[in-house]
Amino acid sequence: MARQEHDREDLIAEATALRTRVEFQLPHPSEPVVVGQRSNGCLSVYFGADPVYHFDENGGMRRAFVAGVLYRSEHETLSRLVRHRPDKQTSELLQSDLTVIECNEFLRVAHERLDELCGAIDAGTAVVLRQVSPVEDPVGTLRRGLEAARGGRLSPRIGLR
Repeated sequence: MARQEHDREDLIAEATALRTRVEFQLPHPSEPVVVGQRSNGCLSVYFGADPVYHFDENGGMRRAFVAGVLYRSEHETLSRLVRHRPDKQTSELLQSDLTVIECNEFLRVAHERLDELCGAIDAGTAVVLRQVSPVEDPVGTLRRGLEAARGGRLSPRIGLR
């Protein structure tokens, strides 16, 4: 794995696993927001390079990347995975589970962001910059996925310990 990680430059072009994807410019954030959905219904929301939220087909939060830290669902909480790179050694992921209070706060902030996005789409203030989609109404399709993601659930556990 490379020692330096780079932000994606063009999610509309690069995120081909997201069959339906729309890039929005919202009134407040300076960076565009990209919302995409895989063919299996899993939704991803990129508020620029950070934060990023990934949801399962039922709207449960599966993974997130916030403030440079990766999180993954453990079903009842989220695990924080911090990359530790000691000099001249292979990097490792240090894992710690969020407390109930930390998890609830994390989900509250995530859903507040989703609420703002949904509100801007509903009010017509989210301007569609670009889109790629095999469906007739990509904004409507993604809006329904966002509604499911606002449910505050976590997806089943990812991976094994």
